[in-house]
Amino acid sequence: MAPQQPPFLVVGDIVASIRHEVCPEDWVKVKCGRREAYGCGEKGKRIVDGLNLYKRPGPEDHPDFYPSIRIGASRDVLNLVGCEIDEVVGEIYGRDIKESAHVISVDGGVMVLRISFVAEHKGSDFRTYYLVYDSTAPAGALFLLPEKPPGCILICRSARLKVGEDNFSVVLMVARVARDTTWYPALCLWSPPALLPATGIKGKHRLDNESENCAWTEKANLSGADAMIRKDFYDIDGFAPSLVFSYKGYAVWGDLGKGILYCRCGDLKVGRAPVDFKSNLLPPERRAAFDFDKPPFRFYRNIGCVGDSVWFVIIEPPPEEEQCPGETTVKVWTLDRLSEEEVWKPHREFKMETIWDLDGFKEHEWLPKSIPIFPFFRQQDNGILYILLPDPFRPGQQYAHLLGIDLSSSCEELRLLPPRSLVVPWMNRPFVLDSGFFGPIPLRMTV
Repeated sequence: MAPQQPPFLVVGDIVASIRHEVCPEDWVKVKCGRREAYGCGEKGKRIVDGLNLYKRPGPEDHPDFYPSIRIGASRDVLNLVGCEIDEVVGEIYGRDIKESAHVISVDGGVMVLRISFVAEHKGSDFRTYYLVYDSTAPAGALFLLPEKPPGCILICRSARLKVGEDNFSVVLMVARVARDTTWYPALCLWSPPALLPATGIKGKHRLDNESENCAWTEKANLSGADAMIRKDFYDIDGFAPSLVFSYKGYAVWGDLGKGILYCRCGDLKVGRAPVDFKSNLLPPERRAAFDFDKPPFRFYRNIGCVGDSVWFVIIEPPPEEEQCPGETTVKVWTLDRLSEEEVWKPHREFKMETIWDLDGFKEHEWLPKSIPIFPFFRQQDNGILYILLPDPFRPGQQYAHLLGIDLSSSCEELRLLPPRSLVVPWMNRPFVLDSGFFGPIPLRMTV
């Protein structure tokens, strides 16, 4: 009897490469029945045709076979990109190219990745694209997009937003400089064109837009946002969003140190109408500026949609490492609706030593009493806060334990969900996938 598959998977953002599509044992190629490139030039279609995603099943606590994702580029793709290296440089250093990728966002059945082709002699990005995998499309779909329109500086990572009942858009927030050197923010959007049945050819389809002519659509009139968003890397007081999500018909950009900006998803549709942005800043005592001497905000903060509310969570470790990790404080605030009159309301606050005293924690003696990291939540798990507890006592691969804490208003006392042990390789941030994101795969029985 196969072990029961968990309701969701936790994967890291770093996507390792499978060289020249030589698929190792225990890895499976992700099926993509539709492959298209938009705004990537005449070579774009050949590039997306030569890219493949690979998946590996659990068990999630095994150091060699934990769930993971990889990417592979064919020799044709690497040669195609390598040919673009300057002739003189190529004669001296060669034209060797390797690929690297990171998960940027996961929302519903859509994953957005950033793929870079790196010139091995230089060690820096030579060509960069976004790769969008839509698991909800028939037989899966893979789309290649340019990283950003020419003349733009990226402000916020791309994300999938639901802009209608049956369609979605990938959205970028960028900075653009006008002719008079005036700086202004803009949104760049892309939506997959609908497939239309081709007459007389069973099983074939045609696109309602030509791939070469369909890339980013720009909306530059962002009312209420231009004065807030930071204008350059050194503008530490400006709003610097690092995540995007949808909430009750709104598109929400979150700055983990300051709060949220939001607009109606309907305003993002193509047209000249301005996009009206509003904001809800965090309580003054919880606002913070980025500090190079401290871990990134995402290690101890998060903003997202939980049920019918927007949550902000912050983990506050003890001020000194010598103090007991049980003194770590977890605080949660909520917004019940998006309005400039609405304020963040305290929802729950507790110390980790309170969690350690719960029977649900004590009955699992292997759980470490460590400082939690990477708080996250899922909209469908109303009232549940998830945290990762690093395990400092297990050698070799990094391990963590996933702990779900029920903070719903209907529960007077804190309640724990059954914990899960995970192999957690080094990551910048975790991403949550539904267990059937890539389709059903039986968990590995023997190793």
